[in-house]
Amino acid sequence: MTLAGDTGVFLVGLTGGVGSGKSTVGRMLAQAGFPVIDTDRVGHEVLERPAVLARVSAAMGQDVSDGAGKPDRKRIGEIVFSDPDRRAALEEILHPEIQLEVKRRIGDCAESGCEVVVLEVPLLVEADWDRLVDLVVVVDCPLEVQVARYAARTGAAVREGQGRVAAQAGRERRLAAAHVVLDNSGALEGLERQVTRLIEHLRTLERGSGG
Repeated sequence: MTLAGDTGVFLVGLTGGVGSGKSTVGRMLAQAGFPVIDTDRVGHEVLERPAVLARVSAAMGQDVSDGAGKPDRKRIGEIVFSDPDRRAALEEILHPEIQLEVKRRIGDCAESGCEVVVLEVPLLVEADWDRLVDLVVVVDCPLEVQVARYAARTGAAVREGQGRVAAQAGRERRLAAAHVVLDNSGALEGLERQVTRLIEHLRTLERGSGG
C-alpha cells in the first residue's frame, strides 16, 4: 500500500535534515522532468484553509492568524519548536489533510502519464511516510554542516539552527530508512554527479514500465 494507490506511479520519497540540501536535489529532479510534489508547500496551502487554521488555533491555545485570516507561520513555528506536545498536535491536524492533497496530486500526475513522481518530504521518517513510498532518498551531511547552512540561509543564530535540527528525526534514523543516500557534505559538483546517477536509475524504471 502506497500513497499512489493503484495508479501504477512509482513514488520516490526525498528527505533530509534542515540544511541538508534536499530542496536543491528536488530542483535538480524537477529540471530533469520528474514531477516534484513539495509537501512543505502543500502544507502551507492546507494551513490557509479557514477550517484548518481554526483547528490549529484551538490546538495551540491561541489565535495564530495574522489578523487578516492568514496563518502567522512565524508564531506557529515559535510555539511548536519549543513545545513537543503542541508540535504533535499540529502534525495530527495537518498530516492527514496533506496526505489527502498529495494523493490527489499524484492522481493528477498519473492521469497525465507520469510514471515516476518525487515527494519532497522534510518529515518523511517522522510521519512514517517512508513506508508509503517505493524508494527513500536521503540527502545527508554532518550535523554541524546542517546547522551552519541553516544559519547562513536564514540569518538565524546557530543555537536556533541546532533547535531546528533537533526537532527532526535523528540522522541515524533517516539513514536507516534510506534506499539511496546522497552525500552533500562537499562541493555542489559532487552532489550533482550523485543526482545524475539517481536520474539514470529513475529513467531505467520508466523504460522498464513501458515509458
